[in-house]
Amino acid sequence: LTSTYVTSFCAAEDLLSMWRSYPGANTGYALCFDPTAFPQRSVAWPGRLVRCLYNEAEKAAKLPAALHRLGRLLTIPDTPTKEQRDRTAWEISLDLQTVSPQFKHGHFHEEREWRLVCHTRSDGRHSGLPVCYRSGQSSLIPYLALPLEHCGNALGLSAIMVGPSPHQRESATAL
Repeated sequence: LTSTYVTSFCAAEDLLSMWRSYPGANTGYALCFDPTAFPQRSVAWPGRLVRCLYNEAEKAAKLPAALHRLGRLLTIPDTPTKEQRDRTAWEISLDLQTVSPQFKHGHFHEEREWRLVCHTRSDGRHSGLPVCYRSGQSSLIPYLALPLEHCGNALGLSAIMVGPSPHQRESATAL
């Protein structure tokens, strides 16, 4: 199977609910990007930028490929070999891991979220990016350090916003 890594972006530049949820008690900063400037998927840049889906009909439209593969597995005339089962299970897993990062509950539609999604294989074979770890509140959190040096100025960083803070001027100066 694969591991999925996701970085989230909000299409709304200055959304109070985002400022309340993510930086916590600290001052937060928002990096503003032009999504059309993101690099195309490659060995050096294994991610793909996808728009989150909030509508149930849009989500359902993404599932037929995985369901078709499942149906194909169930209708193999003879008992499928272990190799056939494993291959089909891999394909179904990949289909679901490809579409599921796009699904988000409709209550969050105001975020208009986009996600940068990267997949790595759990057997250690992937695009060469090492899995790194950072401290979370109760455990280590795995992440991929994407090679920004290969992108040059291609990420389209257009602005840095300072979030709500009692010391807004100092927060801006700290940049």
